[in-house]
Formats: sequence, C-alpha cells, structure tokens
Amino acid sequence: MTDQPLGTGPRLRAIIAELDRWAAAIPVADVDRVRAEVRAARRVFVAGAGKSGLVARAFACRLVHLGLVVHVAGDITTPAIEKGDLLLVTSGSGETAGIAALVATAKAAQAKVALLTMGSDSTMGRAADVVVRVPGAGATAPDGTRITSIQPLGSLFEDLCLLVYDTLVGELMADLDQSEQQLRGRHTNLE
Repeated sequence: MTDQPLGTGPRLRAIIAELDRWAAAIPVADVDRVRAEVRAARRVFVAGAGKSGLVARAFACRLVHLGLVVHVAGDITTPAIEKGDLLLVTSGSGETAGIAALVATAKAAQAKVALLTMGSDSTMGRAADVVVRVPGAGATAPDGTRITSIQPLGSLFEDLCLLVYDTLVGELMADLDQSEQQLRGRHTNLE
C-alpha cells in the first residue's frame, strides 16, 4: 500500500489514457443519431444484462432527471412498449438471448431500437435502427486488430458506454434547456 492519492496512481492514469484512446474511435454521428431518437421518443425504455444493464439503468436515472418518461425493461411497473417509443439497449456482444428477445418485441411493436455494442454485426445490431459501435476488449479495432484492455472483463466497453451516456445527458440538457438545478429538483427524495 502507498499513501499516494488514487488520482496520482499509475493504474488510474493508464485506465484514463486507455479510455481516451478508445473514446476517439466512437462515431460521433452515430451518438448524435441516438440523441435525436431520444428526443423524438414519446417514452424511452432501457435494457441490458449484467454490468451493461447497470450502465443502462444509470442512464435511465439521468433521463428521468431531465424530465423524460423512462422505463427499465423487466421492472414490474414497466408498461408495454409501443410505436413512438425507443428501446435503448446496452450489450457488448449484441447476442444476449434475453435482451435480443426484448429487441424483437420492440420491433414487433413498431418501436425504434438504439444499441450500444461492440458487435454491430450481431443479432441485435442487425435489428436496431441506430447502432453505436463502442470499443471493448476482444472486439476488432478500426485497423483490424483485436482490442485488448488493461481493465478486467468487459470494463472497457462498460466504462465507454457510461461516458457516451453522460455525454448524451450533457447534450440533452442543452437541447432541452435544462439546468442542473432543474435536474436536482427531479432527483428522488425517497432515499
């Protein structure tokens, strides 16, 4: 153990550098398309499994703070998805069976589907209306090489998705003319 602050540790700096490197590979135009779909949607539903699901839930929380109508797929109070709604999915592989079934249900209901994934040529990628290819360990980089990460398991993908979603929140705040104070006013008081 050392007494140096976490922010000066070499591993943290290396992770930040890795995130910075791979964030540059995320197509901004595709992120902007997701932003447009969120703005156009009557309601936004989010879905994802495991840690990707936690990232999706974090984004759902911020969308609620923005004043949007948001539901987490699978929650007991989630209503039926319909035409005019958006299902926003976070899935590294784009193949998780239970989440792919939700995508099929959304498409059958004529809802739009947006996907953040490493696997754009996947079951969900082929079904989605908007796909944002987010780098992650094991995926193929734009230069054709295999992406490796200093972070364990799917952390590179999940961290980058969280950053994409936080970026979207900032952009949507401006689009919707929302202040931090307005967002804070919608934060839960049942803590």
